[in-house]
Amino acid sequence: MTQLYLNTEMDEMTHKSSKAFLHIMALPVLLCLVASGCTESSLRDELDKTRAQAYQDWEKKNEEGKKAQPYLKGKLSLEDAIKLSLKYNRDIHAAIEDKAVADGVLLESWSSALPKVSAGADYTRRDSLGDPAYGYLNNYSTNLTVVQPVFNGGRIIAALNSGKYYSMLADEQVRGAVQQVIYNVMSTYYAAILNKHLYNVNRDAVESAQAQLKDVEIKQENEVASEFDVLRAQVDVANFQADMIRAKNDVEIAHAQLLKYIGARQDSTVELSDELEFYPMKPVFEKAVEVAYRNRPDLFVGELGVRLQEEAVRVAKSEYFPVVSAFFTKTWANPDPYQRETEDEWGSVWNAGGKVEFNIFDGFGREGRLMQEKANLRKRHVELLDTQDKARLQVKNAILNIRNAEILVDSQKLNVKRAIRGLELAKISLAEGVKTQVEVTDARAALTLARGNFYRAVYSHNIARLDLKLGMGILGPLPGFKGDPSIVNPPKAEDEIFGVQLEKKDLSGDEVIVPKVEAGGPVRQPE
Repeated sequence: MTQLYLNTEMDEMTHKSSKAFLHIMALPVLLCLVASGCTESSLRDELDKTRAQAYQDWEKKNEEGKKAQPYLKGKLSLEDAIKLSLKYNRDIHAAIEDKAVADGVLLESWSSALPKVSAGADYTRRDSLGDPAYGYLNNYSTNLTVVQPVFNGGRIIAALNSGKYYSMLADEQVRGAVQQVIYNVMSTYYAAILNKHLYNVNRDAVESAQAQLKDVEIKQENEVASEFDVLRAQVDVANFQADMIRAKNDVEIAHAQLLKYIGARQDSTVELSDELEFYPMKPVFEKAVEVAYRNRPDLFVGELGVRLQEEAVRVAKSEYFPVVSAFFTKTWANPDPYQRETEDEWGSVWNAGGKVEFNIFDGFGREGRLMQEKANLRKRHVELLDTQDKARLQVKNAILNIRNAEILVDSQKLNVKRAIRGLELAKISLAEGVKTQVEVTDARAALTLARGNFYRAVYSHNIARLDLKLGMGILGPLPGFKGDPSIVNPPKAEDEIFGVQLEKKDLSGDEVIVPKVEAGGPVRQPE
């Protein structure tokens, strides 16, 4: 019994000791949690404050950005839109900064050919004055060193060439950015005009359908039309209203995108003053490809990329040659280097010579680097060929789209006239009781579709013409341009292509402006 009691007492002591040990071990963890605030509620509060501060920072930057961006109001021509984009578009600003980087690379390339000058200073304090042969208590020295590279296996020439190529590559990238911005502005401007016309087409259809609905309601009151005719006219109005709402949204989206490309404030209120224009042309594929090969920025970038990689191969090969350099060093010291027995006396010493280093074996490092650079060179050649293929395809597609759009424009002009006449006949037949409201609705929908297709055809021709100019690399500054992008003359639709001045085909009149449908009467036939 006594032994059992002792064991129980020992167990209780052991249990209490374990609990005390756990409490002691847990105390540092709790202190760390409290000190770091690592509770879920405190972390959530901290995250909320961080997000709120991030929004305030964005709000502040947004206000600052508005001050930097122009506010536009009133009429905006296509030419003015392009000029503004060349001045305020951020993609062009970024490309200009890349050009500044290239200028720095070109300047840096001279460091491989020019001498390197360095200076240094040294002070040593000894713990006690000992044998003068080993130095004095205070020792000072300063030195000037000049190292001139003489030969390094072609690395100097490769560096100079690379700097020149990189600078030219940046020029072409700026030119490409300018052409792309011009393309974006012009295509978005055309899209905004198209959407405005489509909105007007659907608005006219809504007004016509509403007028027809009133006419049908009057006929129902006179017991000439049925409830079905009224319901069908109401559905007709609602359908055209839905299309009009979508078209209005498309107009607003196009305006917002255009302001983004220009670099203007989104709260600008502009009215586009230019119209879609039709310039028939007969491009020749072979001639267009020749122009593209001689003007496209991406082809120049690819060609310069090949040359840059050739210099990289030359640098890799230079590791198989010795490195020769000359040096000159002058040192001023206290104590005098020649009179060391005299303390606190300054003196100088100089030395000059040449140095030759040759890498005999580096564990196949240079072999591996040379293999990599040669493979990259072959890759650059393949990429250049692929870019040329893409250029030819882009030119080919643009020419096909131009031909297709011209056919569509001609066909849709005739189709609009047919649709006008069809709606006129349907309304006359409805008045005579030969046709029903359904036939009138179908005729109105056909006219709306025909007018929309006509505008889309003209728009497609404008875009195809833009695609061709961009594909040939002539939608902006030509090769060798190094000036300020903001002074570039905006391209015009009538600019020469293949040495031929384009002539605009007049689209005013019944081909574009189709008369509205009068309520209860026939459609006026354009003269």
